[in-house]
Amino acid sequence: MFTRFFKWRRIRRSTFFAFFSYTSLIVSAGIVVGLSVWIWNVVKGLGTVIVPLHRTVYYGIDYLGQPSLLLFLPAFGLLMLCIHCGLGLFLYTRDRFFSYFLWTSVVLLELFLALGTVTIVRNL
Repeated sequence: MFTRFFKWRRIRRSTFFAFFSYTSLIVSAGIVVGLSVWIWNVVKGLGTVIVPLHRTVYYGIDYLGQPSLLLFLPAFGLLMLCIHCGLGLFLYTRDRFFSYFLWTSVVLLELFLALGTVTIVRNL
């Protein structure tokens, strides 16, 4: 259905998109694993201290909690990686362009989660 409307025939057969999408999945998985290991080491070193988990420009620190709650960011990234991989594999037989789009968009999501994690841990 989408192939006739958008005419992605030349793009669908391109090996560049295939290589980039598989590489992006590996990079995303590496980011998730790296964040998980890094946060686990930070959490072990903090103990039971209450840490700021969210702050705003106007009100300052909004949300305090246990350091183990920092592990939710990589867990959310892993969940999104699994969902994007599953949907990409489902759409791969129908229209490869959208599966490549899903697989490469997860890299941006992981980078933004990494940026948020680094910001939170840096301000501890």
